[in-house]
Amino acid sequence: MSSVVPAGTDLPEGVEEGFVGSFCAFNVHGLLIFRDVQSRAVHDGHSGNDTVHAASDSVYVAVQPSVVGPVLVDVYEDGDPDVAIEGPVLYDGDISSAYGQFVLHDSPEDVRLAVTTDVGGVARLRISADRRDSPSEVRFQIWYRP
Repeated sequence: MSSVVPAGTDLPEGVEEGFVGSFCAFNVHGLLIFRDVQSRAVHDGHSGNDTVHAASDSVYVAVQPSVVGPVLVDVYEDGDPDVAIEGPVLYDGDISSAYGQFVLHDSPEDVRLAVTTDVGGVARLRISADRRDSPSEVRFQIWYRP
């Protein structure tokens, strides 16, 4: 079972500006993928032992598998460090997109969240979590530097 808050929905009380969307889902393979919609990256060399594996236009993030429990995921278009989850930063680096159109999904693509920034080029991506190994809560922040 999963729930998705679509973009354009009135924000619940207490949700910061820049909120893009959220879902809570049982992740069969324990893998989330944040990528440019046109990405063809296959992540050669990804052993599955690393929490994060990045290519120029996509990032793989290992999360807890469904047998352990659901994973809460949210996305913000905001670079403010205060928006990050209190816990480790799993990734803080660049991600590129020709048109500023990204998708966040699980491995079999049972859950997909479109992330459209409408700005092409290189963006900054920060991924924070409640814990480094098999996180149950993950926050993605994407923004463009001035």
